[in-house]
Amino acid sequence: MRTPQWKVIADEILAQIESGSLMPGQKLPGEEEIAHEWKVSRPTAHRALSELQRLGVVARQRRWGTVVVDREHQSTNMVAIIIDRFARAVDFPQSDLIRGIQDTFGETHSLVWCDSKNDPHREAHFLRTMSKNTDGIILYPTGDPQNTAVLKELDAAGKPVVLLDRVPEGYQGTAILSDDTEVTYRAISMLADRGHRNIAFFGFHKPNISNVLERYGAFERALKDKGLDAAKNIRWFGKEYETEGDLQKVAVFDALFSLTKSSEPVTAVYCIQDCLATSVFDACERLDIEVPANLEIVTVNEWPSLMLKRPWDAHRIVRRKYEIGVEAAQRLKARIDRKAVQPEVVRIPAELFVADLNAMSQFYQMTSMDQ
Repeated sequence: MRTPQWKVIADEILAQIESGSLMPGQKLPGEEEIAHEWKVSRPTAHRALSELQRLGVVARQRRWGTVVVDREHQSTNMVAIIIDRFARAVDFPQSDLIRGIQDTFGETHSLVWCDSKNDPHREAHFLRTMSKNTDGIILYPTGDPQNTAVLKELDAAGKPVVLLDRVPEGYQGTAILSDDTEVTYRAISMLADRGHRNIAFFGFHKPNISNVLERYGAFERALKDKGLDAAKNIRWFGKEYETEGDLQKVAVFDALFSLTKSSEPVTAVYCIQDCLATSVFDACERLDIEVPANLEIVTVNEWPSLMLKRPWDAHRIVRRKYEIGVEAAQRLKARIDRKAVQPEVVRIPAELFVADLNAMSQFYQMTSMDQ
């Protein structure tokens, strides 16, 4: 069967594009010129150019004509969001974060969500796949350093990537973080100024997660600056306890029991996440420890953020999740638009909401008088 003339023309032009004879941005002859050169009708020339447009190798522009597109940088109008795990029960990823990203991209890009299930191999797969099928990636990383090489590979290829919340070891790309370190230092210093000399640290053991190490570093530095022992009263719980609520409650109860019944009992606890603070509140009820009268609690309202039984009794470090989403999307958008953006770590200040201890003290005094 004879090949239609329009396809012969389209195949010839396609071969010139693929060989490099026609470069991205170069203008093609118009329909009339093609019709004259190939001795075909203008509708046949039009059909040939339409086929090349359908294949995505040319763009037809008013007042300019038909040009060869840069297929490597051709927009998909999609952005990938790769999350280390979806947790519907605790609203993760949070609606405020999602809204910040969506409000920034508006109508220009659709969001494609990927769940790595905290598996670095799935994460690497999504990074490589989404780098080919979307305009850019916002990554909430597992933190596993084995994927640092993958991230560097994408950077070298010019693929726009912005990280959220944590930075894998050895990576120096763009990341948007909550500045929990400054506010942690301030909160621990506040406790020391209130007269607390034995302050406990409760955290999940995640040696590859940068923000965990940073918060612990701020805790340790604040105690040392106040002349206090930063090496004692540290309790690391296995990361599996983060999702095993019953096991976490038992472990936290045991830890709090030993720390509050010792010869030098702790009088304050810093919790690296709200879920640990929830378990501390439960343990205090069982141990008849009044919060904050006998034990002050500082907790980080990160993700997942949980509603505490009595949030007004705790000092709360609250992340500005919407602003983090907006900043991440703006940085990615700038890179997608080929603007000169230097890789950097951007820290969004967190807020410290201090419990009204005077009001709580009066409440407990009134309660004891009533009894």
